[in-house]
Amino acid sequence: MARIQRPAAGDTSAIIKPGEYPAIVVESQASTSSNGNPMLILTFEVEVKSNSRRRLKSWVPLHVSHRVAQLYSAFPKAIDDEGFLDSDLIEGERCYVDIINEDYQGKKTDKVKDILVD
Repeated sequence: MARIQRPAAGDTSAIIKPGEYPAIVVESQASTSSNGNPMLILTFEVEVKSNSRRRLKSWVPLHVSHRVAQLYSAFPKAIDDEGFLDSDLIEGERCYVDIINEDYQGKKTDKVKDILVD
């Protein structure tokens, strides 16, 4: 049995420190933003330490060209014969993610800023 102490209110020790981390895409879901723009919701399993992993979601707007370019660079195996990126083939792919910290609704949170080539 393991005993795990809950972080105290306002404790940011569970927040991932800013930096680049290896990650695996565990889920890829096509969606639409609240203002009607297409997006891809990626769930990453981020290797924070050699024995510690965290899951983070990233909402990638598909109408923003530099974000789409990141997907093409990071996941070349997911590009089909016609040059389209197949979101289903992204699942299981390895990459690096650039994590930043920001305030969201009064709380410190971690966020995937960029998806980088493995």
